[in-house]
Amino acid sequence: QRQLATWVLQEQLSQRACRGGRPARFSYYRSARGGTIDLVIELDPAGIIAIKILAQEGWDRRELEILHAFSKKCVESKRAAPRLIALGPVDSKEVEAGVEILPWESLA
Repeated sequence: QRQLATWVLQEQLSQRACRGGRPARFSYYRSARGGTIDLVIELDPAGIIAIKILAQEGWDRRELEILHAFSKKCVESKRAAPRLIALGPVDSKEVEAGVEILPWESLA
């Protein structure tokens, strides 16, 4: 999973460098219970993208809960609701309870 997270970060950095995209801050999020969001991209002025990597072939909807908790925390702190993305073992884009689930390869 760490290799996938590193690949996603490197891909984002290289795409932004080539395209001259908007300035962004990259980080990750870890909840008090130890769950993680692998990449949080903060765009100026107020946009946020939260990316969770579903590293297993068989994944469970509960893995998306951390994205919902992060979104709620952002809204409570008067920030814009983030775009929620999960990268996983799917063939095409799916939407599950407000989370876009994209194939792993979609960020390439």
